[in-house]
Amino acid sequence: MEVIQWAVGILVTINIAITGFVATQLWAHVIKCGHVAGDISHLKADVERMKQDIGTHETGMRGELHEIAGVCSRHELQIERLERKQ
Repeated sequence: MEVIQWAVGILVTINIAITGFVATQLWAHVIKCGHVAGDISHLKADVERMKQDIGTHETGMRGELHEIAGVCSRHELQIERLERKQ
């Protein structure tokens, strides 16, 4: 009977050690995921700010590029007309 009690005691001890290891790994994962969630929220805010900076077809950098492209096209057409006249 003592042998069975020793065997059960050893198995319980091993089980406690394994459960403790799994619990520490799980807790480390939970902490890491918390940091990752914080980093993702910062990235989301940065992306929103970049989207505002880039803008739409009429606003922001994108709008300015379209406006400059229109001006360049007009100048290019004028240069082309002048070259044809010569």
